[in-house]
Amino acid sequence: MGTKLGLSDHETCALFGWTTGDYRFINPIARDADAQVVEFDEYPFLPQNTAKVKCRLTREDVLPYIRVMQSALSKLPPLQDRQQRLWRGHRRRFPNPRPGSNMLSLTQGFTSTTRDREKALEFAMKSNEGRSQKRTLMCILQHHNAKCISKLSARRQEGEVLFSPDTVLEVVDPPGDTYEEDMEAVQRASEKMRESGGMPEAMIELIYVREVTQAEPKQRRQEEPWTPVGITKVD
Repeated sequence: MGTKLGLSDHETCALFGWTTGDYRFINPIARDADAQVVEFDEYPFLPQNTAKVKCRLTREDVLPYIRVMQSALSKLPPLQDRQQRLWRGHRRRFPNPRPGSNMLSLTQGFTSTTRDREKALEFAMKSNEGRSQKRTLMCILQHHNAKCISKLSARRQEGEVLFSPDTVLEVVDPPGDTYEEDMEAVQRASEKMRESGGMPEAMIELIYVREVTQAEPKQRRQEEPWTPVGITKVD
């Protein structure tokens, strides 16, 4: 499949590996320029043996993997429908949830999204992962560089769409057509977390964003009355 998309064998394997769980050691290095070592748990003897092993990789081990993934994404075409809604569940609060604040958010590492709102909510709701009781469901309304990798995925049913590191997002106003339906889904998920997830103060916040092109911040700095407040980082 990868060769039909113009990818090398290494690039195909890199994207497939990402979907099997390699993101556990890829993003900690991709997100932090100062990170020199990443540790993660692995189960190398499944299914016969469920023994857990602590693995350790250095920055030098992981950087070639990151470069191959970036090369693969650069060759894949963006989604044709630039306004197809993409969803991402965060197990923490988004750093800048207010539309109109003129604050751009820079994603660190590769950013995984899905076309399926419920799958994104399921991810945000996992009470056994993440310490914060304040979670976020993010909907990307407009995008330019979203790359579908579902055909190369070990979990095709997730419909994964991936963004490269340093994607810039801006919080925008909610859409008028589906906002109420989206809010009802978020409220149900929040209530479920409080009732059965052991998180009495659980709350999922719904935000809408759009991808900002590389040239746009520079162009907008020349316009009035827009004044950039700054750039926050989100992982």
